[in-house]
Amino acid sequence: MNDMREQNTPPNPKRLDPNNRAPKGHNKADITKKRTINDNTAMKKGTRTSNAQDQIAILTLGNVCLLIVCALAELPILTSVLIVLTFTTLTFIYIRKTRPKEAQTPQKTKNKTAQDYANIGEARLADGFDEAVLIINAQNRIEHANPVAVDILNVKNKFTPVMTSIRNPDILKRIDSALNGKTSEPYIYHIETPVHKYFKVVASPINVEDTSPAKRRALIILYDITDIIRANEMRSDFLANASHELKTPIASLLGYIETLQGHAKEDKAAQVKFLKIMQMQAERMQRLIDDLLSLRRIEQAEHIAPTDIVDLSLATESAIASLMPLAERRAVQIKFEKLNPNTTHEFGFPVIGVHDQLVQLTLNLIANALHISSSGSEINIILDRVKDWDAALEIKRKSFGKASIKRKICPIETLNQPLFRLRIRDKGRGFERAHIPRLGERFYRVSGDRENKERGTGLGLAIVKHITLGHRGGLFVESAHNIGTEFTVLLPTSPQKPTQAQT
Repeated sequence: MNDMREQNTPPNPKRLDPNNRAPKGHNKADITKKRTINDNTAMKKGTRTSNAQDQIAILTLGNVCLLIVCALAELPILTSVLIVLTFTTLTFIYIRKTRPKEAQTPQKTKNKTAQDYANIGEARLADGFDEAVLIINAQNRIEHANPVAVDILNVKNKFTPVMTSIRNPDILKRIDSALNGKTSEPYIYHIETPVHKYFKVVASPINVEDTSPAKRRALIILYDITDIIRANEMRSDFLANASHELKTPIASLLGYIETLQGHAKEDKAAQVKFLKIMQMQAERMQRLIDDLLSLRRIEQAEHIAPTDIVDLSLATESAIASLMPLAERRAVQIKFEKLNPNTTHEFGFPVIGVHDQLVQLTLNLIANALHISSSGSEINIILDRVKDWDAALEIKRKSFGKASIKRKICPIETLNQPLFRLRIRDKGRGFERAHIPRLGERFYRVSGDRENKERGTGLGLAIVKHITLGHRGGLFVESAHNIGTEFTVLLPTSPQKPTQAQT
């Protein structure tokens, strides 16, 4: 009977069989891991208990020894008690300082779901785009921004409200529509600072099949169409301006040709005179076309920041050397002074820019100063390094006193780095107050502002303005009628050495 009972008794599910197999529904590795953890915990508890007992024994033995010494020395009871308390306190401090810190149990990491891996894949895909890409969550916060978007929209942290980076209401409406599962028409977004840029903004929903509002997300892509917009604008402007400016010299040439073919056909003196005038008109057309093409090239690349390291003083010296024959013919002296160079570089005035454009910038400003300077006068060019530049102080600083008028043609943002300041000052007739606001406009000319009768194209200062914008710099003008004019160009310094091409 006993044998039969033993045979009919069900096996204990917690007992392991002789082959050390885990009970049904359990994993052998899990059981072994749990046993190891329990054993380690018991060992730690035992170690802590043993250490505490040893410390108590040492403290007790030390106090007894101190009491015996105090009794043999016949010290007062109060002194003995103070000695024992001091020893006990110092012992506790020593034990607390030397006790090893227990290793913190690492927190269990949350298991990633399939949706988490999908979000990671979307972020990596967005980082591979050449366009600016944003992923917006249901709370209208930026879940991810690729490096291009971070640079353009100045996105500083993840999960910041999208309104901190994009404040255009039309784009925000399209983002809301995308979060509601709807698609909208693309929108042309115009950014004015630091330079004018145009983007086609497309907002599309993500997780369209998921009807839960809390899980809806939107994908925003900003396509840079600045080149297309600028090409269209420049094409129309070029045709309008070129036709207007070329109309006068062409009409003049046709009139002189008709005269030479008519009653002046046999007049040698008239032929020489008219041919000289025709040559001047043709040269004027050539200068106009060259300036138009140069301005178009500069405007096309204005939104692309330069990357080369060049020397501003070298560009200025090249421009001065090109204009020295003209200065000598007009008896105008050019003085160039360099102050406070950057001694940590091979060149004292390194900037991030395009060498040829910087030569053209200084060439146009110095040539403009030569044309409005009288014979025997001088042009002062000062290039210096400003450590702590301030826009308000720049406006207040005046070289010609209270009678002068100063204007900011190209604004420059306050930078956390020094600036190079190039000042070109002449002692010509200056500009009247009415002309100052329009300086830098395309084809704007001031009648009677030149000492000679040569007529300019009206594009010189416009070229200077757009070169300065392309170099992320600033341009100021100060003028006093019948006293002089000073143009100031501000360019950010370069933290690197100039390129080998400039050495």
